[in-house]
Amino acid sequence: QNSYTSQRVMQTLLCKDLVVQRQHRCSYTGGTALHSRLGNDWIVCLNNGELTFVWSKTAEILFNVNAFGDCVQTLSPLSKTIRNQHQMDEIANFCLSSDDERLIIATRHNFVRVLRIVYAKESAESSSSSKVPNRVILHKEWKTSERQVIGICRLLMNDANTLLFCGTVSGSIVCLDAEYGRVVHKFSDVHMLPVTLLRVNRFQPTHQILSCGSDSSIQCLDLRNKKMTRLPQTHQSSVTDIDFMTHPSRRQQQLMLSIAINDCVAIYQFGAGVFKTLRIIDTKYSFTAMRVVSDAWLVFGDENGTLHVNKLRDTGSGGAGNKLKLTQVATQQICNTMIKSVALVDGPATAANESNPPRLMVTTDDCNVHFGNFAVADGALTMDASVIVGYNDEILDMALMPSSNNGGGDNNDQTDSDSEQQRVVLASNSCNVKLVDVGTFKCSLLVGHTDVVMSVAVSDCSLIASCSKDKSVRFWRGRECVAVHACMCAPHCLAFISDTLFVCGMHDGSLKLLQLAKCVHTNASHASQVNHIDVSGNRKYVVSCANDGKLCLFTFSSEEQQLTLVDSSMYKQSEVIWTVRFSAHDKVLASAHDNGDICVWRMLPSLQTMKVLQAPANSPTLDLLFVNYS
Repeated sequence: QNSYTSQRVMQTLLCKDLVVQRQHRCSYTGGTALHSRLGNDWIVCLNNGELTFVWSKTAEILFNVNAFGDCVQTLSPLSKTIRNQHQMDEIANFCLSSDDERLIIATRHNFVRVLRIVYAKESAESSSSSKVPNRVILHKEWKTSERQVIGICRLLMNDANTLLFCGTVSGSIVCLDAEYGRVVHKFSDVHMLPVTLLRVNRFQPTHQILSCGSDSSIQCLDLRNKKMTRLPQTHQSSVTDIDFMTHPSRRQQQLMLSIAINDCVAIYQFGAGVFKTLRIIDTKYSFTAMRVVSDAWLVFGDENGTLHVNKLRDTGSGGAGNKLKLTQVATQQICNTMIKSVALVDGPATAANESNPPRLMVTTDDCNVHFGNFAVADGALTMDASVIVGYNDEILDMALMPSSNNGGGDNNDQTDSDSEQQRVVLASNSCNVKLVDVGTFKCSLLVGHTDVVMSVAVSDCSLIASCSKDKSVRFWRGRECVAVHACMCAPHCLAFISDTLFVCGMHDGSLKLLQLAKCVHTNASHASQVNHIDVSGNRKYVVSCANDGKLCLFTFSSEEQQLTLVDSSMYKQSEVIWTVRFSAHDKVLASAHDNGDICVWRMLPSLQTMKVLQAPANSPTLDLLFVNYS
């Protein structure tokens, strides 16, 4: 091992049999996401100019579709490469037909392409299981600029799948024949700004559609007389969502609700083919998404990642609109970023009951897709433990959960066959801690931090600790946060010593012993940020490294519960040390340095440099690991 050649040979011997068994591929980057209209277990989402079909049960990518309607098997939507001018076209918007048979895409080069969805043969023949999309086939395509349709930003197909409505950036709406692409009618200057939303009027599905624009207006377009009617102005900002309901206690009165950014909830009454303003309800929340779930139940999503369950109550005798009142029944925070959409997975909830609860799909601004069930009887909202994990910007730290009990208290809903599957705790460039099942890549989010999570650690009893830039350390059993320790400065790294005792490295250079939320000991041996902490296998020694270039070795006393400094040493003056680790079999440790060197140290009786492995290139060595091989 004294020469670079022998080191390289040793590395080849160690790594030649490593095989990637499973790989989690990015499946969602925050674009528009639609669930199967017939309630099949797949979604299609817009990612970086391509469409990705995702199997919602396992978050597995089925295939990607580019702007030309070709199926591409890229590893991830983020790995797409543009080779020439012809391939720079991207998908701008898309929609699904009501029978899940056709996918319509609009591209930035003003093409509309109708794609036929082909399903796997075994799933298409089975009536009990969900159909699995296999690929798409180009059915029709039109150049919309030849039909005076430029800049399509919204698409909608009617329930009969015969008409295609295109909303443009100029505020116009064009109705096309869905089979041949002929212009049926063009509604010019519907809005003064781009169209933001298109919906079929549920009460007149064959005759009317509703459009919303960035100019805060709502228009009703009648296809029979080809006229448009502007609804009374109720919002002062862009309308983000609308939905329809038939109120059970108001003689089945037909209502439409709309929400806008930092604005009110408006309720309209539909009758004789027109909408009239019935009630304007001010709210202290900034709602960004809404869905009528069943009867008078509604679920709102706000800009802070909270779902609000409300019931529209009639406090009068069913007459005047001012008797309508929104009553909040429950709230549940699922993330710390904006909720982008709330949709029903199983289609309209007219047949929903206690034995067949409505199922919701929620997309968030942190690129995750959540699923949950809604209880019609009491309005309880139960979100699934697993979510579809989207784009991990940067994975900062990870830790393995002990496989014997597989996550402590969060495995109550698992079968015996699932109990041995390994889980990984991830800290990514997000305020959520992610608990990922390695076998299925189902993910649970641990929500609580308000800033980026820097480090995670797991004890032998599956107690999870996480530290964040929000100056807190949180402790979790399963998905439940059991304790929080607030710090004066940001914690940076973690390591566990015993079942409930963790050592935490701080930004100010101190080390803290935490017994859950209680700090039992503090040691200030470093002068700057602690980068890494490691604990020996016998739990008697703790070593730390920091930006000050110092390596500190401590002994740990379980009786006194404190760290005692044994020795400190410095390889090079002010040379940042990124990682330090104990060997599992020898009384040595190794450190990774900013100049690329790796130092091997003798621990006792004092820290002494045994060997320095110099990097062939002057680049930082960020991490290292002792490997036991024979």
